[in-house]
Amino acid sequence: MPGKLSIKNVETYSNKKTFANQFQKITGGKPSSLFNTSSKSINGVNSYDPEKSPYLFKDGTFMMSVGVREFK
Repeated sequence: MPGKLSIKNVETYSNKKTFANQFQKITGGKPSSLFNTSSKSINGVNSYDPEKSPYLFKDGTFMMSVGVREFK
C-alpha cells in the first residue's frame, strides 16, 4: 500500500563474488582490482572492502560493503 512502511529483518553477508555481481548489476561495469581500475563507483566505492557497512539506496534496496568503513 502506498504510504506504508515495511520493516524486514535481513541477514546478508558480503563476499567478493557477491560484491562483484551487485556492482556490475548496478553500474554495468566491473569493480576495480589489483590489475585494473574502474571509473564507476557506488557511493564513491569501486572495490571490495569487507569492513565497509551496507549502504541503503533511496529506492529501499541496499548493497553490502559500500557504506562507511566500520571497525568492530
